[in-house]
Amino acid sequence: MNTRRRRRVRTSGSTTQHALSTAAVSGILQTADYARHVFERHATLQRSPRDTEAAVRARMKRQEWLYRPGKRLNVLMPESVLWGRICPPDVLAAQLGRLLGVVGMDTINLSDVLDERLVVVEDWHAELTLRPDYIAQLIEVRRRRQERIAEGGVKYSAVIWEAVIEHPLSTIETHREQLLALLEAGERENVTVRVLPFSAGSLVAAANAFAAFSFDSESAVEAVTMDDLMSTSIVESPTDLAVYAGSFDLLCSSALTPEESAKLILSKLQVIEEGMSWPRS
Repeated sequence: MNTRRRRRVRTSGSTTQHALSTAAVSGILQTADYARHVFERHATLQRSPRDTEAAVRARMKRQEWLYRPGKRLNVLMPESVLWGRICPPDVLAAQLGRLLGVVGMDTINLSDVLDERLVVVEDWHAELTLRPDYIAQLIEVRRRRQERIAEGGVKYSAVIWEAVIEHPLSTIETHREQLLALLEAGERENVTVRVLPFSAGSLVAAANAFAAFSFDSESAVEAVTMDDLMSTSIVESPTDLAVYAGSFDLLCSSALTPEESAKLILSKLQVIEEGMSWPRS
């Protein structure tokens, strides 16, 4: 595993850019108002100074890259990005108009995932580059973690976006089994499951997936891990840990209660078990 490292990458000289955007429209295609809402939420989560206007100007400046000769942009995003409530309806409508406007540009390839075969970074990476024996090892590690939770000696609190329970990753039956597992886990005294609704979309856009760990009886966060395509990054800086702890608290306060979350998960199960077509709206 790698410790976290910051590095400045100069992208203006690139000829081709590939972007996978799972929570919000890719920054290089954002309108100024849409970007403003994303940056404001970032500032809230990270407890950083609100230099929003400077950030918006920099993002708009970066978009000049799209109109230079010889440039090519490939963007892939899930359908949920198109209707996630990152911002007020009028701002989202303008953002969708912006996307429609770039579809016809020969320098941009814009694709969204419109069926149940959603792109999942972790599974995608495993399928492409990991040996079957290594995949089995990863599964075994997760099984052992789940055993510790089941034994009751570990407290576990999860916040998941509504899109996770809305869209199946593979087959409907597999998704049904996963939702049942979520409900079962949420009934344990040492487990709390909260769903972050679509209405909190701006929070999702500002927060990448992470796991926070406390090793003593106190609840202070002592490490944070984040999985990417090739490795797991570990955050241990006290300053950074404080940001992640505050972010998780904000996500929890914006999520549904555990009882409301269970009802929502159950409603998704009922849709499956009644044999209805998967909702697309």
